Amino acid sequence: EPKCSSASVELKQTLSVVFDKSSSEVGKQDWSFKKTLGQPLSSQCSMATLSKIYVDITSQQEINLTLKPDADKIVKMELAGDERIYAVYDVSIQLPRNYHSFNLQGSYNEVINRNVKTDASVHATRYVTGFGLQRGGITCQIYNNLPVNMTVIYMETIPWFIKIFFNSLQIQNNKTM
Repeated sequence: EPKCSSASVELKQTLSVVFDKSSSEVGKQDWSFKKTLGQPLSSQCSMATLSKIYVDITSQQEINLTLKPDADKIVKMELAGDERIYAVYDVSIQLPRNYHSFNLQGSYNEVINRNVKTDASVHATRYVTGFGLQRGGITCQIYNNLPVNMTVIYMETIPWFIKIFFNSLQIQNNKTM
């Protein structure tokens, strides 16, 4: 509610998955839901008001990527001067069209150079460091390659075997504490 005069709860669930095909299957770069997830998509969340799949095709011409089936629409999105192009698949349209079995596929017409580095606008790396109570920890590095400041909400799922000590929490910004 815009005026926040009554209490309410909003549940928003998203799934963001990044698969690195260069490390999972050497020499094979084509992908599909069935190859990657073990089966095609056969349903959508019954509680969801919308279910969409976005495939970043900004560099599609350079890497000769072909997507099957064709996208429901192509969308350009801009964030602080960084323009990205996405193929958008509406799951509620694709499932009935494909007999309730949607297997999005990507194939490449030639071998792509995996050494070409393209930096995302904002990206993060996270890893467990050290060992034991005194030297162990979690490091998360968030990078902003945009020319403007960004607001970041960081949420963490801590592995069960790591004890949390908030008195040792350190936050650095441009190498300063």
